[in-house]
Amino acid sequence: MEKTEDMMVDDTAMDTTEENYNDDELTMKARQEWITQFRLKFCAHDDPDPIKNVIHPDGSLNQDYFRPPKDAKIEEARKWGEAEKTLLIEGIEKHGIGHFGEISKESLPKWSTNDLRVKCIRLIGRQNLQLYRDWKGNAEDITREYEANKKIGLEYGSWKQGVLVYDDAGNEGFLFIYSYTSTMSDTTTRKRSLSIEDEEQVKRPRNNTLLNDLTAILAEIKSTPSSGEISAELLNSLRLLMLQIESLSADESNTEAKRMKDESDKCLDLWFQDLVAQCEADGEDLLEEQLFNAESDNEDEEENLALALALQDEEDYCQEVDQVCSKQLQEDEEEDIEVEIV
Repeated sequence: MEKTEDMMVDDTAMDTTEENYNDDELTMKARQEWITQFRLKFCAHDDPDPIKNVIHPDGSLNQDYFRPPKDAKIEEARKWGEAEKTLLIEGIEKHGIGHFGEISKESLPKWSTNDLRVKCIRLIGRQNLQLYRDWKGNAEDITREYEANKKIGLEYGSWKQGVLVYDDAGNEGFLFIYSYTSTMSDTTTRKRSLSIEDEEQVKRPRNNTLLNDLTAILAEIKSTPSSGEISAELLNSLRLLMLQIESLSADESNTEAKRMKDESDKCLDLWFQDLVAQCEADGEDLLEEQLFNAESDNEDEEENLALALALQDEEDYCQEVDQVCSKQLQEDEEEDIEVEIV
């Protein structure tokens, strides 16, 4: 008897499993039918070319639609080789660093401006190309700059992935001597050259050169009118120069650099005092005019305030008169009522 009950239980379980399987199958068919109707409603096209139709008339996907045409040409992957490198160097020699759009249009149309900028960073060996803006040079010049940047990066721990990069303090290996050279070429183009001196010259730079550069920059800033704007390039030059002087003076054995640091501080102090005096002189007339306008504004404000107070007093007086009249009228009405009652 027990065996019969066990067999009945097993048969019931088998029926339940078969029923669940049928339900899942029906659910899957319903989903597929919904997908087919959705495709027929939104993806159907009446193009005579069957390949251009996304789906077949029954709603199934047309696999040929997603395959590339038979006559399609596979675009070859770009490869950066010696030929492209040579074209980039020729473009730098002709147009200068920073003019990557012109180089791309003229010699390397498959490579975007940003692509060429990254390639140039690898060529020159420096992350910050701002210092090389408009710089021109041939292959030998680029190799020389690369080796100089590499030397600085290895010496100060700023050489990463073959490029001189910024350190944790936000500075590059800034112990270098830089100069801006203006040359008049056939195209009257300004050429900026970045030169790196030998290690001994870096550690013992000529004080007169740095101080003269500092004096020239401060004089140019001082000559800027108060209504004008100091260029970012000039401020960046001042920052780099001060960083260089500060770093050189950090070497305790470099007495010349310390003396140069003291002289530069005095130079900055005198420049700042002259700048303050100039600003005060330029601002006296403006200050007097502002004070005069302020006094006039104060007088106008006082008159307006007096008028407002007078109007307020008059309004208060009118309100008091109205209250008295209303009270008197109310009393008269009460007296009339009492007389009538009597």
